[in-house]
Amino acid sequence: MPQVDIEKILKPHPYARQLIEELSQAGYRTVIVGGTVRDFLFDRFTDGYEFDPKNTDIDIATAASPAEIKDIFPSFDFLEIGETFGVLVLVAPDGNEYEVAQFRTESNYDGRHPGEVTPANSLEKDVRRRDFTVNGLAVGLNGEVVDLVGGIDDLKNKVVRAIGDPFKRFREDYLRPLRAVRVACYLQGNIDQETE
Repeated sequence: MPQVDIEKILKPHPYARQLIEELSQAGYRTVIVGGTVRDFLFDRFTDGYEFDPKNTDIDIATAASPAEIKDIFPSFDFLEIGETFGVLVLVAPDGNEYEVAQFRTESNYDGRHPGEVTPANSLEKDVRRRDFTVNGLAVGLNGEVVDLVGGIDDLKNKVVRAIGDPFKRFREDYLRPLRAVRVACYLQGNIDQETE
């Protein structure tokens, strides 16, 4: 797996580093997941694209529950927007907001939102509920990319592919087909035939 220059990603986001470090030190596996990892690697694989870490949202996924996260960071403010889904938005002292989400599985969608969210005990279960392989990439503080769904190859080839069964992914959230088009345009690539 490729290594990521985690310092480049986190330098403009010192409080994201603090969140990841302290959750990890408390014994909870914690990673950066999604678009930040995708965009950093896209920079490496693509001429003419430059990743700007200052203009990226750092999304953090962890084995810790919202209650455990609150216990570890009593001095942070929280936005109560998704705690029932295992998601907290922590407001750092500098005003930056960081979404920290417990590893989870989701089911019983209404076409936009899950009706049931269950904490998961592994990053793999969390990644397998996500939309596209290029968005299912993760990285920890050691800089090693975790690719459980073939996202690196798809990113290199500029292919947007659903994780798992595309029909299931799109029935879960009716906005995902639009996201597929948006990500394909962003990558200047194509949508995988089965996903299309």
